[in-house]
Amino acid sequence: MEVAVGSEGEKKKPPEGENKTKRKMKTASQLEILEKTYAAEAYPLEALRVELSTKLGLSDRITFRLYMLRTLCTRT
Repeated sequence: MEVAVGSEGEKKKPPEGENKTKRKMKTASQLEILEKTYAAEAYPLEALRVELSTKLGLSDRITFRLYMLRTLCTRT
């Protein structure tokens, strides 16, 4: 894995033993709340997404992506 490019154009690698953080699975309760909210409103406003993110302990970006992917799946 390459992290950054040095000033001399050399690519720096992360220290040995340091891996990328693994993805965390959403809990059943988190998914249930997201599903209920999606059923009520498929296109939530940013304020609702932020509220859900803090309530569920997820980042706003993850909540946004979950809704985006869900909307794409229902279209096709």
